[in-house]
Amino acid sequence: MLRLSQLTPLFSNLSAGLISGLVNITYSLSYAALIFPGELSQFLPFGITCTLITACVTGAIVALRSSLPFIISGPDSNAAAILALIVATIAQNLNTQASDRVLPTIWLTIIVTTSCTGLFLWTLGRLHLGRFIRFIPYPVVGGFLAGLGWLFAQGSVSVMTGMSVDLGGVLSLFQPSLLLLWLPGILLGITLQVILTHFKHFVTFPLILLGALICFYAGLALTGTSFTVARDAGLLFSSFTGNSLSQLPNLSTLFKADWSTLGLQFQSLLTLLAIVPITILLNATGLEMATQTDVDLDQELETAGIANLVTGLCSGIVGHFSISRSLLNHAAGGRNRSSGLVAALFCALFLFWGTGIFNYLPRFLFGGLLFYLGVSLLIEWIYQAWFRLAKLDYALVLIMLLTISRLGLLQGVGIGLLSACLLFVVNYSNLRVIKNAFSGKIYQSNFERSFHQKKLLKEYGDELVILRLQGYLFFGTANSLLEYIRDRFFDQSQAKLRFLILDFLLVVGLDSSAFVSFLKIKQLAEKADVTVILTNLSPTIAVGLHGVSVISDAQLAIAQTTVSSVEEPDPEPVVSSDWAAIARAVSRRQHTQTTDNPAIERVLVFLDLDRGVEWCENQILKQTTFRRKRFMPLAIQLEAIFPIPSLVSKFVSYMERLHLPAAHCLFKQGDFPDALYFVESGQVSLIRELPTGKTERLGTFGEGTVLGEVGFYSQTPHPATAITDRPCQLYRISHEVLAKMWQENPQLLAACHLLIAQLLAERALGADEKSRILLQ
Repeated sequence: MLRLSQLTPLFSNLSAGLISGLVNITYSLSYAALIFPGELSQFLPFGITCTLITACVTGAIVALRSSLPFIISGPDSNAAAILALIVATIAQNLNTQASDRVLPTIWLTIIVTTSCTGLFLWTLGRLHLGRFIRFIPYPVVGGFLAGLGWLFAQGSVSVMTGMSVDLGGVLSLFQPSLLLLWLPGILLGITLQVILTHFKHFVTFPLILLGALICFYAGLALTGTSFTVARDAGLLFSSFTGNSLSQLPNLSTLFKADWSTLGLQFQSLLTLLAIVPITILLNATGLEMATQTDVDLDQELETAGIANLVTGLCSGIVGHFSISRSLLNHAAGGRNRSSGLVAALFCALFLFWGTGIFNYLPRFLFGGLLFYLGVSLLIEWIYQAWFRLAKLDYALVLIMLLTISRLGLLQGVGIGLLSACLLFVVNYSNLRVIKNAFSGKIYQSNFERSFHQKKLLKEYGDELVILRLQGYLFFGTANSLLEYIRDRFFDQSQAKLRFLILDFLLVVGLDSSAFVSFLKIKQLAEKADVTVILTNLSPTIAVGLHGVSVISDAQLAIAQTTVSSVEEPDPEPVVSSDWAAIARAVSRRQHTQTTDNPAIERVLVFLDLDRGVEWCENQILKQTTFRRKRFMPLAIQLEAIFPIPSLVSKFVSYMERLHLPAAHCLFKQGDFPDALYFVESGQVSLIRELPTGKTERLGTFGEGTVLGEVGFYSQTPHPATAITDRPCQLYRISHEVLAKMWQENPQLLAACHLLIAQLLAERALGADEKSRILLQ
């Protein structure tokens, strides 16, 4: 025996399904009236059959397969509006030539459009392409919906009056005989809009429709108007007898269809294929936000595809889940799939036995519902959009609305997409293609240099300018970059530029016009005697630059070489124990990417920004007076930075002097530190092995620098391996030396600690400044 706790959800889902089914029937009848207005109303019974088939078939299939259990599916308003335009075009083309072919052609069109839409939706879902629908510009969707709102409002008048209406014929609607036909529907639509905006209860909508129906029959009773007179006056539809399925023609009728006329609707079919997935996306997003649930868009597309394939074979129009009807079902207590199945079953009962009631439903009831849908869309995308959209986006919505109202839906969508593309180009052209611009004064490489070299780089740092580029470079953004570089090359108010680095790390691609712009940059560099350095080039961009002669074959080869292959050029991968191989690889790297040889080519390529900056620094230092001596003793190098200059010689005497060849491993990654090292001459690189087995350079230390001090003072393993890039002379300080210094000369030990602290602080400040610059 069922308990009350078990009966409550059962009753809730049953009642919610009945309410949702009734609303679904109302929408189905309204869409049928929209598709077959005016002179086409002779085919209205056939249209009602098609829309009710959609409500039954899609309602059942979507209820069983949807990712949300309370989904209600039925005919789609957007698809109905497009189908109304197709039907009107077919009738216009055939009515004067072969009237007996109109209905067969319309029937065949419904079958083909619904089936093709279903196949397209199923394919999108199976290929997991639902996410790509989100690339449709938001203003284009808004303009399309605003245009549909206008078509709904215009179509509602046609449904109520039985005549086609355009802007030129608006005044004729105010004739007393016509005013009585459409004014009640307009008032009903406005009432629905006002009340439903403030009262969201699920019974509000059906109660308003019931109240309108009661008022209509009360008016007939008070005026003594019979059904025959009301029908002759246009207040009711023409008499409809038999069940809905009897309104479907014999299958042999399809042979009378005009295939050539159907072929002319190909563009409208493409519009339908574009709009329906977008509508599903909008509905899914709205349901996610309103019910705080997650919708599987690919599953919804696949489900809608299967439903429309079956619906098309059964002669139904395009349909899928409805956000308004689903939210109504949810608010009424529908929480599982049974509510959707009950709604579909209710529509099926109406399809087989209940359509006779349609003879007693007034036209204004359906026209008012359509007018409410149209006004809701217009308010959302004309009034509310003013406050939430950018002005250019809002202008695009208005342009599409005006185009759709004057030229048609397809033309409006086309102009909208074209305008969105132009708007995107304009907006993207205004984006900063240069993310960062800084000189060599404030940005240095990871090459740790002596105090004298750092001072010189600060002094001559304006000879180097670094530009970090970003985004996609096309004719708009590339031209702004060209103008910026042109101004800097020939700016007499700033220091003479010798090196320009363009970093492509954040660049996602270039178009053909952008490649030409870089050719112009190269030509400007030749005139201004500036060397251009390109770093972090992707192989694709490098090939394009090579194709327009910006870079040479040799530079292209560098760009197509990965960082790991430069540091590990051996055929076999380098493993942790093979530090000698790493040393040889680093030695070869130094001769390929960071040599002090002068540039022969005007445009050079380096694998990353750090190597490019290091090369430029070497060229700057090479031209200074400091480089006139090939060797300077460590004592002289330390005099300018040692806390007590008079004790420098004493300090150096405590250390052990080392003469090391190139490719010598000073210490290994993970070793426990037992000493720190001062570099008197030569060059040492820190190489870290990654978990993948590849290696990366953390930094390079030249003369007058110290390394190994972090692990030495913190007593933590070395984070990287130190390898000499060339023959070196170093000084070594061990813990034993410091202990001896403590016993013999505490003042000297204090000065040593202070020196290391100053160097660490300076290095930390430099790293912090570099991070701050890169994050700007």
